[in-house]
Amino acid sequence: MIEISAVISILFLVLIGFTIVKSFNLLPQVSFLELLPYSFGLGIGFVALQLFLYSLLNIKWDIQILIIPWIIFMIMSYFTNRKSINVTLTSLQSFSHSLDGSKSRAVFSFCALIFSLFAFVIFESQLRPLMAWDGWSSWFLAGKIFYLDQGINPQIFSYIESEYPVIVNLLVSYLFLFIGQVNDKTALLIYPTFYIFLSIAFFFTLKRYFNTGLSLFFTFLLLSTQNLIRHAGRYEAGQADIILGFYIFLSFSLLAKFINDKRAKTLILLNIMLAISALIKNEGMPFSIILQVITIYYLYINRNFKLIPYLLIWGIPILSWWFYKNIYGLSVNYIFARGNFELERMGLVVTEMIKQMLNFQNWNIIWIVFTLSFIVYFFSRKEKIITIGYLIIFSQLFVYFLIFMITPINPAAHIQNVMDRLLLHLLPVSVFIIGLVAKDKFAK
Repeated sequence: MIEISAVISILFLVLIGFTIVKSFNLLPQVSFLELLPYSFGLGIGFVALQLFLYSLLNIKWDIQILIIPWIIFMIMSYFTNRKSINVTLTSLQSFSHSLDGSKSRAVFSFCALIFSLFAFVIFESQLRPLMAWDGWSSWFLAGKIFYLDQGINPQIFSYIESEYPVIVNLLVSYLFLFIGQVNDKTALLIYPTFYIFLSIAFFFTLKRYFNTGLSLFFTFLLLSTQNLIRHAGRYEAGQADIILGFYIFLSFSLLAKFINDKRAKTLILLNIMLAISALIKNEGMPFSIILQVITIYYLYINRNFKLIPYLLIWGIPILSWWFYKNIYGLSVNYIFARGNFELERMGLVVTEMIKQMLNFQNWNIIWIVFTLSFIVYFFSRKEKIITIGYLIIFSQLFVYFLIFMITPINPAAHIQNVMDRLLLHLLPVSVFIIGLVAKDKFAK
């Protein structure tokens, strides 16, 4: 069955990323389960880079040519790092040990609810064909064309009228290469995978601050958000927004880790994830820049200037894509090509953005609680990671506000059409910050 081939292709991505992380010791003293989301995210980025380079070098895409270099790399890495890998695999036990001291019934209940959500989104992803318009007309369309052409033909960008980066398109092409045919419904299995790995990354990041029970509670709170479920496997599956939200949270988690450990290798992994975030879709670029500015600030105040060259890991892929777009004359985004800043629409834009945040069908009361958490935090003792979280979220929202101020489309219609997706990018970080602000209340 091609579904089995699709699952194997996803596991292969994880194995690629896992091998890279272990070979270069990018995340030492991290349990096997916690490592999986970063391995998955890293595997996607490197396979996309591989396919992109093959196209530039006029190497026709073939599944054997794609996977054989990685298999050789994995074998070499295994024999070089055999002891380290064997020890790390035993760290699966750390998850069961983390249950000690928690209320076992609550832990079991939240685990059952979370696994039921996993089953639901997987089932939903295979229940219907690709339905999301952007998925059908952009992300999957270009992925199909790349697959059928066995490479990237720059002329297709004028046909689909897109100047978006191609990582998501290349991910779709990779899935088709692995299963050996174009099959949208099977490729949609990648979306529940992002949902599952996001939950793992979210849980283990929370575990740095909370006990297991509270970590599971906030993980369930995130996963049960209706808009996230729709993008993970229901009607909105096929778009790039849950993918961007996944990478934004991984980058945020790595920034928090870097601030604590100040390791060069943590910074390297952070910059790889930031580069991928910027190249998922255009909305990832401002977030990537915001996080990089914060990173530079912490390098400066800690006088860690010797680590600054590692920022090139972030800059080179982004500049390369910029040069590629200009060389092949990819169209300028319609907002910047035809938009003008119109101050008189400010009230309308703010009102419509707030209305979308108060859409209970999409968000329950997440954004109301987020606003209350900010008010509580404003009058409380400040913590670095919470302050950074709010700074990132409000900065990104301000960028969205500016976009709506210049959009050539009716701003009310534009906000109603895209705001639910833009907020999805920030949802994991927002729920995480809510949890940290509520930490003292739960402790009492």
